[in-house]
Amino acid sequence: MTFLTSFFEKDYLWDSKYTTPSLQFYYFYIWLAIFVISCFDEIQISYLGHKTPQATIHALIEDFGSTSSLCYTACFIVLVCGVPVAMNLIVKFITRKQYTIKSFCVKRYLTAVGFVFLNILLPGKIIAVLYFSWAKEMIQLLIQSTICFLLYKTLRLLLETEFPIHYRLSKTTKITMPQKLFITFFLAVSGASFIGISFINLDQFTDEYVGLAFYYTTRYFCPAINIIAIPMIYVAFLAYNSEEFAFSGKEPTSGRFWYGVCRWNEKLGEWEHVETIPEKPESLVLDV
Repeated sequence: MTFLTSFFEKDYLWDSKYTTPSLQFYYFYIWLAIFVISCFDEIQISYLGHKTPQATIHALIEDFGSTSSLCYTACFIVLVCGVPVAMNLIVKFITRKQYTIKSFCVKRYLTAVGFVFLNILLPGKIIAVLYFSWAKEMIQLLIQSTICFLLYKTLRLLLETEFPIHYRLSKTTKITMPQKLFITFFLAVSGASFIGISFINLDQFTDEYVGLAFYYTTRYFCPAINIIAIPMIYVAFLAYNSEEFAFSGKEPTSGRFWYGVCRWNEKLGEWEHVETIPEKPESLVLDV
């Protein structure tokens, strides 16, 4: 365990910036989480002709090679990946503007909010059908837009190492006990609520398959997304609590490599960069 901890926290120099395996794993985890939620949404859409998730997945596999399936998949890829990639090409190759610590934190806040919002939209789409027949398509579009937004924010996180100065959260930053209790309480209550509403009478749904989609979504998918979102929520609280950030990259005036910590200067009303002595790189051991 000690070996794994030291490995994930060890600094590695990459393109004149310090990074850690834990940071790269965090990026990979977000991508994986978005992919899993996209699969949940795809399965939910396909419920209209199947009674169980297993039957849905089996039908999707059998229909994978069909023309309609390939067209839908191509459109989905363009929608989910095309727009964020195009926007980030503009960010990466045209603007090249250094991001701020404020934007660093906001990206992590919005990522956590996006996952929580998706968890509300998935069952909300089916409930809305009971009262508004036109709501399903609108909420589905909102779900796809939120997934695109999360992909965009994740790409922006990955692009942070492309800027002259790369910021990271400091290992000294911790989450307070009230915040831990809040996270636990929120996830427990929301998870119990999702499971609880799965017991409602499904006869009120005019379509049997829509009712089954609601049942499996609230009983299994939403609690699973709650668990998946924990790392993003945790990192968002870390960003909120941070009083200092680690930085590494090129010094703005001379262009030389430098690294250290960035602290808020109340007198000047701005973040102050405090360089670490090069002979002691081990003093900068950081987490995600």
